[in-house]
Amino acid sequence: MPIEFERVPARKPVPEPASLSFITAIATLAVTLFVGAALTFALWPTDVSSNTPSLLAYAVGLSVAAWAFSCCIWLGYADVTRSSAVAYNVECDALEQRCHNAASVPLIVLGHTWCFSSDPVENQLAGILDGSVKAVARPSAAQAGVEVKARWIDMPGRTYAAGNMLNEFGRHTRLVDWLYEHLFKHIVDALQALPANARLDVAAHVSASVELEWAIQALEDHIRRLRPDLKVLVTPFPQGIPLF
Repeated sequence: MPIEFERVPARKPVPEPASLSFITAIATLAVTLFVGAALTFALWPTDVSSNTPSLLAYAVGLSVAAWAFSCCIWLGYADVTRSSAVAYNVECDALEQRCHNAASVPLIVLGHTWCFSSDPVENQLAGILDGSVKAVARPSAAQAGVEVKARWIDMPGRTYAAGNMLNEFGRHTRLVDWLYEHLFKHIVDALQALPANARLDVAAHVSASVELEWAIQALEDHIRRLRPDLKVLVTPFPQGIPLF
């Protein structure tokens, strides 16, 4: 199944742990003491004596308290920013690991079927493996008394004489319908086993007289009749279906 690694967000840069150097601490403390003392003297009431311990307490004590509070706020904010980046990256790693786990799950063949003959015996895998099913000469449908080494599917109970393109178009149209019905009988259990609302990608190649668009629409109709909840995406391959 396709894994969308693009949905994994990019990691955020993690800042270094916040720290306050001795020089920075002394410098900020000196500035804070200077500003605190200046504000204390400027705002000190004129009717109150300045020769009192309260003036020193306000000038120094409040300045030191403001400096300590500012340092704690800055260190706390830096630590929260770093912790947030670390947690974000951990979640990104977990999401990427889940994508890797999903991508490492081997693909499972839920169902398979093929039909190259209207004879059920010839459609069995054993006949292909042991070589009993071969492309042998068979009577021509166009000329009596002539054998050709070719393969075509004769629909049970329906005969079509060789003729013009209109006859061939009608035969191919009914043959495609018959093939769809025959194939979906063998993979209906696999379709029912798919999860609800799953996405089903279908590669389609049609080599017949019918229009490719009509064959694709008929294929989608068959799938939706069996599983209307599936998100079906049919990709046409006019030149053939690549194996990988």
